[in-house]
Amino acid sequence: MYDNKPLSSLPVENITWKAAWCPGNYQTGPGVIIEGCIKGRSRHVVVSTDGKRTRYMALYVSVRRAHRRRFDASGVEVEPNFSETEKVRPTVKCAVLTADC
Repeated sequence: MYDNKPLSSLPVENITWKAAWCPGNYQTGPGVIIEGCIKGRSRHVVVSTDGKRTRYMALYVSVRRAHRRRFDASGVEVEPNFSETEKVRPTVKCAVLTADC
């Protein structure tokens, strides 16, 4: 039977930030590639004092494996060795996607 739940819209949690919101201050490092199962999702909007609205989708992930992204000297991403089994941060639980308004 068809289940429409995955396509249903989510409620948005509005967050008022009491300063100018600068996402670049919190988005640092090369990032990771996560292998796992998405357990849930939520939507958030950060509204700063200057009226700028930034939308986020949070994904709650049960992580099986995580690989650190690597780049060569010219800035081109190097394909990770997926046979490595070392976890980068076993406590990583949430990945965030952003869309600026």
